[in-house]
Amino acid sequence: MAERERDREREERNREREQMQATIDDLRTRLDRAESRIAGLLPTPPVRQGRWRLWGGG
Repeated sequence: MAERERDREREERNREREQMQATIDDLRTRLDRAESRIAGLLPTPPVRQGRWRLWGGG
């Protein structure tokens, strides 16, 4: 009887773990998609041209 109860609890934990992993995977996919969309909306930063001044090099 106790062994069946442990097995049932183990199966329930495994089901919960799988559901949580599916949720995590879905959220990661949504985040990646959102980051891509945001990156597509941002202008590309301008390329700085010119020389860098060295400290104390005046």
